[in-house]
Amino acid sequence: MKIRSALTGVCSMFGLVTATANATTGLHCVSLEDPDGLALCDTNSFYRFAPGGGGWCELPGTETASYSYGSGLQNYGYGTTCTGAIRSTEAVCCNSQDGVSSQYFSTNSGTVTCGGSGRAVGGGVYCNNTSAKVVYSHPLPYTTGSTPTQWTGKCSSGDVFVYANCSYGSPDYYSDAVVIRTVSSSLTYATASCPAGRIALSAGVWCGSGYARRNTVAGDLLSTTAFCSANDTHAFAVCATGAYF
Repeated sequence: MKIRSALTGVCSMFGLVTATANATTGLHCVSLEDPDGLALCDTNSFYRFAPGGGGWCELPGTETASYSYGSGLQNYGYGTTCTGAIRSTEAVCCNSQDGVSSQYFSTNSGTVTCGGSGRAVGGGVYCNNTSAKVVYSHPLPYTTGSTPTQWTGKCSSGDVFVYANCSYGSPDYYSDAVVIRTVSSSLTYATASCPAGRIALSAGVWCGSGYARRNTVAGDLLSTTAFCSANDTHAFAVCATGAYF
């Protein structure tokens, strides 16, 4: 596993990320990458909650399905599955709590809504059919500047689990989380960049044609990138005021 952080005193052990220097106020996050398909934040550290993440399959011609990994109401990791390929997974680990809300759908698509005042700071989709491919996995509403309250996902076939990482924290460091969307109609990739002073909590993708191949958060948490198997790529970032360590 590789820690992608500017913070001194960050170390990893057994697939977990641990930060020894603690910030006291505001949102603070680190980024980590794991080649085994499951990136976990250290639940005993300051940066123990994972609002989102991303992943990709490293062999050409394979597709990516990303999902949130959590226990109860606390999300602390991110996973990626591939079809016969090596996996690489990213997790954004922060000091602010969020909760996982997952729902099973007997069709190949579904949407999970955060109740009350909850914001969907991240999410994912898991295809039950091992040969299925992800068509989209992104926040709703999907327009730039909107407040995300849902996460939606679709697979090419079979039934799905859709996950939304919902923020109800107190203090709520995700209170100004917004959606950023970039469309590249004639390209197979697109990048969504957060406004100045904000960091990317999670990545989303929507392939107008084809299927998702990569859906990642930059190591400095300033942007996300989506790759599709055909042109018409939509990249999403959920961004909030915070600091990258």
